[in-house]
Amino acid sequence: MTAFPRILVFLFAGALSAGCSDSSADKSQIPGLLPNSDSIPASESDKISTEAVAKQESEPDKSKPTASATGPWPKVKVEAVKYNFGRMPVGDTIGNHEFLLENVGDADLILKAGEATCQCTTFKVERELVPPGESTKVIVNWQTVHANEQFRHGGPVYTNDPAKPEVQFEVQGVIDEAFLAEPSLIWDAGTLREKEITRVSARISSRVYKDFRIDSLESDSPQVRVEARPLTPAELQPTEFLSGYEIITSISPDVPVGSFRSKVTMKIDVQKSSRTFRVHAMKSGPIRFISAPGDFFEPDRMLLKLGNFRAKDGKKGRVMLIVNHTDLPEDLKIVEVAAKPAYLKASLVSEGTRLGNGSQRYFLTVEIPPGHSKRDAMSDHAEVKITTNHPKSESVILDVSYNSN
Repeated sequence: MTAFPRILVFLFAGALSAGCSDSSADKSQIPGLLPNSDSIPASESDKISTEAVAKQESEPDKSKPTASATGPWPKVKVEAVKYNFGRMPVGDTIGNHEFLLENVGDADLILKAGEATCQCTTFKVERELVPPGESTKVIVNWQTVHANEQFRHGGPVYTNDPAKPEVQFEVQGVIDEAFLAEPSLIWDAGTLREKEITRVSARISSRVYKDFRIDSLESDSPQVRVEARPLTPAELQPTEFLSGYEIITSISPDVPVGSFRSKVTMKIDVQKSSRTFRVHAMKSGPIRFISAPGDFFEPDRMLLKLGNFRAKDGKKGRVMLIVNHTDLPEDLKIVEVAAKPAYLKASLVSEGTRLGNGSQRYFLTVEIPPGHSKRDAMSDHAEVKITTNHPKSESVILDVSYNSN
């Protein structure tokens, strides 16, 4: 008596690019997500291979359904075995799709799900025994952990249909970053105008969502105002983005002289967590900062670089100040030093000579005392705010970078 075969078809190997998940959340419920593409029709083939029959008889696999040797037999019918989900965002969603599988034969159809091609994909058969004339679902879930322009994963379902001993199911599409901000992290306004508001523009766009909403947009500084304007179809047309906003940041001329920093927090309706951006600017005034001999200072960034040193030794750095004394008859003096972290110290010493234009040179010394390492800092950068007695420049902010251990 001759047994009918089960033909082994190797799984399609897609990009192994995500972690596993067996959640059945439906991504179609997420507002604004790019719609799925149509399912891809299955090819029909009911031919029975005599070579495969012989192979099954010589190498039986008891873990898979076995076709009857004499009949009657079930018959598998599937409308589609591939599904294109279009685009999905990285990490935020778990995809879900159901394939329909029918038994149009004369005997009970027995099914067993095989192994998925990737840990990011799971699939199961809703019913493992399907009587003639009835149907079941093959449910595929996939997780979007990493960006992948050619996501293709799935797996086999084994049957006791001698014409279709295995049916391969697959989901495919593009896993993309949900949003792209330009600039991505820091919005640099450059040097601020003396008596006018300075504006800097940024964009946040999406190739995944047809529509999204910015629920809130806030700055941590009263001198910074942030507004969002939806991009028009004409502005989006030259790009592959589906939706987006222009973010306009306005900075008041009343900020302190020196380096200025502010944080902007954005909350988007389709994201659980908020996004944070930094606004940087520089304001010049009657006090001009230049690099002192032997030290490293970037005037355009108001950044003093102390470099690497041993924490037990500490480190000092100097910046030269050229101060306009037109409105300051006495020497420049430090009224207050506010440092982050608190252990930073600052002192100011006059060179003692007046320049021909009525200005005077000073040296500002910033010190990391012995015994403090960068791990002690509570913020992501060191900053010294110096309040002086100059009537036109009451305070100056200086950034400090260093690495100690």
